This record gives sequence, structure tokens and C-alpha cells, in this order.
Amino acid sequence: MATSPGARAIERAADTAEVARIVAEEQARHPIPGVVVGVALGDDELVVPFGITNVDHPVAVDADTLFQVGSITKTFLGTLVMRLVDEGKLDLELPVRRWIPELRLRDEDAARSVTLRHLLTHTAGWFGDHFEDTGSSDDALARYVELMATFEQQVPVGTTWAYNNAAFALAGRIVEKVTERPIESAMRELLLVPLGLGRTFFFADEVITYRVASGHNVFAGRPRVARPWALARASSCLGGIVSTVPQLLSYARFHMGDGTTADGARYLSPASMALMRSHLVDGPLGQWRGIAWAVEDAHGVDVISHGGATIGQQALLHIAPSRRFALAMLTNTSQAAQVQSAMAAWAWKRYLGVEREDAAPRPHTAAEGARVVGTYRQPANEIRIALAGDALVLHQLPLESSFRKRMAEPPPVPEPVPLAFCADDRLLLREGPLKGSQIEILGPEWVRFGSRIYRRVSE
Repeated sequence: MATSPGARAIERAADTAEVARIVAEEQARHPIPGVVVGVALGDDELVVPFGITNVDHPVAVDADTLFQVGSITKTFLGTLVMRLVDEGKLDLELPVRRWIPELRLRDEDAARSVTLRHLLTHTAGWFGDHFEDTGSSDDALARYVELMATFEQQVPVGTTWAYNNAAFALAGRIVEKVTERPIESAMRELLLVPLGLGRTFFFADEVITYRVASGHNVFAGRPRVARPWALARASSCLGGIVSTVPQLLSYARFHMGDGTTADGARYLSPASMALMRSHLVDGPLGQWRGIAWAVEDAHGVDVISHGGATIGQQALLHIAPSRRFALAMLTNTSQAAQVQSAMAAWAWKRYLGVEREDAAPRPHTAAEGARVVGTYRQPANEIRIALAGDALVLHQLPLESSFRKRMAEPPPVPEPVPLAFCADDRLLLREGPLKGSQIEILGPEWVRFGSRIYRRVSE
């Protein structure tokens, strides 16, 4: 078993028991039908499954159960884009219209100036949570890009980091153009096959013969199977991958290295690998963004990461390349934030020797409270920060977005939760499934919550 200097070896029995303890504790608090936890450390690996695939038709989750990985897919797309950059077929700095001259956006300045780098670092500036179903044919992504002419430009290109699914759809369309393949075929033939990821898929008909998890939303504390199972085809390249924890750990091992595959073939240049995990732009909550990856300085150890959320499934992948460490989690619940947070805290401490520090609430003055009270909105959601006596309370109101409309039974409106200041420009959620999440105050007009930006619409 090879581990890097400073790494702590996997102790199979003890570590399995600790993972089981954390999962059991969180299952007692939140509905989590099934979960698989995986750790890679050097050449060693630990994969631990729990629970069932589906509360209506329960089958035990095993190590090779397939789950939707959601937006971890974006890092796969970013990896393929960098391969095409290395081959001279793409350039991060050229305007997108170099490959899609027909691109139309609501803001012509954005359409003219946006680059691949903007797309892959979430700095394109338009509202990106559009999940319109443009059909199941090979032209689904092209038809989706045509709809982008209607998307609201929230801020100018390159000025503010805001999570942007639609930007990655546009990047996927560029890949279709230069490879002359549907995006799923391009990603399979030019990325998944070279990386040896043969149990990683896109379509329901590819996974139906395997053990596969169904998503669950939560109603009155009880999980219900979420339908439909899949996102629309236009979302394939930004959230459509279906995979297993061992496959994610194999993918993580590639991103620990210098760009060679497990069989020694060169896939990406060392420069492209370094760029993907560089501090390119300021992201949320003190993180940075590289190409597709979030990048965090964990007391001198750079950790690249991405999460994922689909219809009733949530996923997580953390990688510390310098320590040859990775943590992967796949779950079939929409309320996995707490188990993910607890598992990440344990794994960072156990294998990296790094304590993940929880934000601490502090009292606020009347003036501070008055400054943040108000209603903030973006096209898919509205949040209201209100006073209840001297205390701050968060109210969330999902709007009739394309994502909720896709679900046969959307999850209920979240209960109000108490807030507290944890810094001059941050508010901390103190209860509920998103306990520990933060709202960033970006100025008098904007806040950022859940990686999305919201404009103040009333006080």
C-alpha cells in the first residue's frame, strides 16, 4: 500500500466502523434510504455501502450500485474540453462565437465576449438554472442553446461568480461542434473509454440491467421515490452521468496525477492538469474555481471538489492530489447535506490531518439585522430574510422553475430556519437539512446562497 508523505493509511475494520457510525447517526436525523462511501488513499481503497435502492421496491445497495452523480459530470466535461485544448481544437480564451456563430443571448455584449474560460469557471453572468426538456433526439443540446436567447443576464460577463448550469450546456454544444458527435458519444468515446470507466453511463436503457438507485424527495420526514428518474437529455453534459463509487475513485486517481491514464497513456498535458486545479477566479465562501473544479486551501493542502444534485439524488467528490486522497459519496436522497458534511469532516481529519472548521454564530446589532432584512429573488427561487423579535429567520420560496416542473411531485417548500451572523458579510443557517450553509452578502443589492446569486427586490 503506497501513500504519500503525511497521509494516514486506511485501517479497514476501524474505518468501516466509523463510516457506519456516521451514516447511522445521520440516517436517524434525515431520511437517507441508501448511500455508498468510498475513500482512495494511495493505492488502497475502501468502499462501504448502506441501505436500499428504492423504498417502494427495496434492494440492498452494494458497492457497485449505480447512482446519478449530478454536477460532478461538469468536471468530466471540463476534462474533455482540456483534452481538445491540448489537441489545438479549442481555446479557452476565444469567444464562444468562434465555434457557435449563431449564438444569441439576451445581452449582446455577453454573446459577443463570453469565452470557454467564462463558461467553465461559472463567470458567464446569466441565470443558469434552466432545465427545459428539448427532447430526446441528438439535437437536444442544440435546441437548448437556441433557448438561451431568453435567459436573464444577471451580471456582466466575468464580474461575479455564480453557479451556471446553462454555461456548461453551451460548452457541451461546442464539444459537439468540434467533435461532430452527440455530446454523450463524445464524452464516452473521447473520455470515458480512455480513462477506463466502463461502468459509467448516461442513459436509462444503459443502466436498467444493473443495480441502480432511485432518487427520493422527503415529505413530512419520510422519503418518497422521486419521478421521473432522469434529467432531460439536454442536461447530459452538465449533470447526466450515472456511475458507481469505485468508478468515481478511479476517475479521482486520474485527477491526482499528471495527466496519464492508469495504463500509462498521456491524456492531458501537465499544464492542463495544473490549470484545471488552479486558483483562477474567486468562488463562494473563500474557495476558488479552476476549470470545472472548486479549489480549497485546507491548511496548506489543496482540495479540488464538486458536488451533484439531481431529482432526489446527491453526490460528492473531494480530491487532494498532493496526498493521493479522494472521498466519494453517492446517495439517493435530496437531504444528504448533513451526512456529506459529517463524512467529509471525518475523512479530512482522519486521512489529511485537517480539521474542517464549522462557522460559529455571533450576536448581531439591530443595525446589522436591519441591513440584511429583505426579499431576494432569482428566476427559480425567492428567499426572504425576516426578523422574528430580535432574531433573523430565513424563508425560502421555490418558484415555478423548469426543474420543479419536471418533477411529478416536487418537494415541499422548506420550513423557515433561524439565521445568525457568522462574519460581517455572512449569515449561517442554524437548523434544518441545510444547517451550516451560509448566505454571503455581496453588497446592498446582491446575496449568494447555494452558489446562486439573488437580487434584492424589497426591504
